[in-house]
Amino acid sequence: MEIKMSSPQVNSFAKQIRDKLHRLGSIEAAATEWKAELEGYGAWSGDSEKDLAEAIAMVEAEYRPIENLVRHSVIKVRPKWYSGPQEHHKHWPSLKTYLLHRKKWLEPTVVSPKPRRTSAV
Repeated sequence: MEIKMSSPQVNSFAKQIRDKLHRLGSIEAAATEWKAELEGYGAWSGDSEKDLAEAIAMVEAEYRPIENLVRHSVIKVRPKWYSGPQEHHKHWPSLKTYLLHRKKWLEPTVVSPKPRRTSAV
């Protein structure tokens, strides 16, 4: 894998986008505002478009969702094997009755067997 070094201008553009990102909320809005500022100063050139696109890609790579890796998941993403109780499962009707009548849970809490968490306790 070849490592490509960014030019000082790309790094500067990426810094400006990051600085504006927290105020504007999106990378695209921050890049658009930075481009408008440069055009206002008369500092926008044909090469700037390519550098801005590279800076946007750099910042997007920094802000993409992170996958939390646990032991044995480094090689590949583990498949989802259990999504919680479902209406058609064998024991759900009995569990539902137990929670409603014996444990006195409220109906809205028990009606939907959708999973509330993504990891086992």
